[in-house]
Amino acid sequence: MVRLPVWQPAKLRDTAFHAMLDAFAPLALVVSSEKKTVTLRLRAGGLPVRDPSLVQVRPGDVFQPMIRYNDRDGNARKVITIPWTVFIVEQFTPSLFQCQMYSAIVSPLSGVRRGRVEQLALAVRPAGDTTRLVLMTRTEPKHVLAGYDVYAHPPDSTATTLFLGRTDAQGGIRVPAAEHPVRVLMVKNGGTLLARLPIVPGLAPELVAEIPDDDQRLAAEEYITGLQEDLLDVYVRRQVLLTRAEKHIEDGEFDKAAQLVDELEGLETRSELLRKLDQQQRKLATDDARVGKKIDALFADTRTLLEKFLDPEPIEKIGRDLVSARSKPPAQKTPPVKETPAEKSPSPAKETPAERPPTTPTPPPAQVKSDAGLAPG
Repeated sequence: MVRLPVWQPAKLRDTAFHAMLDAFAPLALVVSSEKKTVTLRLRAGGLPVRDPSLVQVRPGDVFQPMIRYNDRDGNARKVITIPWTVFIVEQFTPSLFQCQMYSAIVSPLSGVRRGRVEQLALAVRPAGDTTRLVLMTRTEPKHVLAGYDVYAHPPDSTATTLFLGRTDAQGGIRVPAAEHPVRVLMVKNGGTLLARLPIVPGLAPELVAEIPDDDQRLAAEEYITGLQEDLLDVYVRRQVLLTRAEKHIEDGEFDKAAQLVDELEGLETRSELLRKLDQQQRKLATDDARVGKKIDALFADTRTLLEKFLDPEPIEKIGRDLVSARSKPPAQKTPPVKETPAEKSPSPAKETPAERPPTTPTPPPAQVKSDAGLAPG
């Protein structure tokens, strides 16, 4: 509904005309869609316009898609609006124009076109400046979701993402209008993105979004985090006790080793932790298939860690080693031999000149006269 004030009777005709223009919404037919690009054909867009300045569609205008079911005579039997989906005009010609599609649905236009089914798009112009968003579970029993974080950014950029706040006790939060007519809302819980909802603030006073109930996944994540911390503590204590027990067995200190083996057997075992894990998983069972897959993945990863790091074989082996070491006869220890300083061998006595054997003097070398020193005969 469009309401415009008029203060003078002479202005009534012009004001009524402007109200009619504001209330008019162009209708287009979906010609084709490829990924995120949609081509629309404006109804009666081929008719000539008397005033060229009277443009019905401009770049940046927003269209809301819908599906119309006709009867045999071509009359509308049912019209369904495709939720959480908008088209934003990018390129425009007198009859055809291309739009960028933003949707929370994977394939909003994937339905097969039949003779009595039409895919249409209606231009929307918000009359208000805010919309209240209410978050609710999509599985039975349905209830509102309080304490969920809501962010907003323009459709063409995530660089200017703003934190709008958290949903109240009734699961609602007010979304004000921004510079761009479309705002993409991101709903998070515990840092996990649950939904991406494009809306036109002010177009409807209230919107209800059914999203996965992430409280159970968050509870499962908290439980798994605590259990993995317990697993790490048990693993470290096991390794320390095993190392000490092996050392005592090597040194023949069997009583000390037996005490450590008793401590090892008193630690939480893998079967006990697996039993707790199964009980908690049954408590956190959910009818939501998407949330259930995430919860099952958390528990499956933890089971893998338990199987890997809490193998009971090392504890059983150290117990067998202790029994085997005790059954062996004690080895006879030979007393250590005291090392004595080596006896010094008597130094040889010095020989006196009388006891020294006589030495034969070496004859001097014979002198040979050379022929040069002989006198001539």
